[in-house]
Amino acid sequence: MLDKVKKQLQEEKDKRERLELELHEMKQMEEERVRKLKEREDEWKERLEREKEEGRRKEMEKEKAEREERDAEIDVVERSERLARREKERSEEKIEEARLEAKKEKEIEKLRDYLRKEEEKLQKMREENENRDAGLVEERCELNQAKAWAAAKRDVRIQAIKEADDNPYAESLRYSRKCSVCLILNPRRRVTMVACGHMTCVTCAEELPQTSTGEVTCPFCRKSTTYVKTFEDLEETQEPQHSRKRESNENPEILVDCVVSAKRARTSLEADENDDDFMDMPSLEIGASEEVYSYSV
Repeated sequence: MLDKVKKQLQEEKDKRERLELELHEMKQMEEERVRKLKEREDEWKERLEREKEEGRRKEMEKEKAEREERDAEIDVVERSERLARREKERSEEKIEEARLEAKKEKEIEKLRDYLRKEEEKLQKMREENENRDAGLVEERCELNQAKAWAAAKRDVRIQAIKEADDNPYAESLRYSRKCSVCLILNPRRRVTMVACGHMTCVTCAEELPQTSTGEVTCPFCRKSTTYVKTFEDLEETQEPQHSRKRESNENPEILVDCVVSAKRARTSLEADENDDDFMDMPSLEIGASEEVYSYSV
């Protein structure tokens, strides 16, 4: 009897466990179904939102097309009205011109003598115009001569600059490669600002803040610009400046010739800069050259 009761209890326990397991599975299925319904609802919401967005976009395109069509029609109407006004004005002008032409013809028939006098005046005016044309030809010849003279002076100035640059003891006559931002005397590579022409070393240019379009601000004139790298020829043999200075101190005659050449180049450049027909060229710092190569007797 006791075993039978235990067996019944065990069966009821197993049955309860099966029911709990089935209930748990039903809950999971219900949760899965709710999740799928929620996902489907989200998809429908997204689809509905996309359809609304598409509808708004099409509506905007429709309004834009209608507005453009309306503007085109207004432009056509304005052009038509303007053309009609011009045609009307032109017809009135033609009528007035015809009336004036008839009046002039009548006056010509009546005033033959006046016409003869006018022809004589016209002949005098032609002669005066011929004289003026001859004067213009002479002025043009003088202008060509002045241009030739200016070209000759320009060649002289360029030759003087080349001679000053070719002087091996005039190192300070040449432009400095010093970077004005980081104060490096001889940077390896330099860049040129496209908008203003200022130059810095590559390192300083790369450290400048760039905009979304790749432009930077020039550190000298604050212009928005881009920059390009310059390609400069390297000298194969570079003699230190102090050695050249020491050698020049040992040869005073060479120093005197250098200073005299520098003064002559400066005089030629000052004379050329006073000529209005020449373009502005960078001036050479002759005074620095005299200071570097000066010596005490």
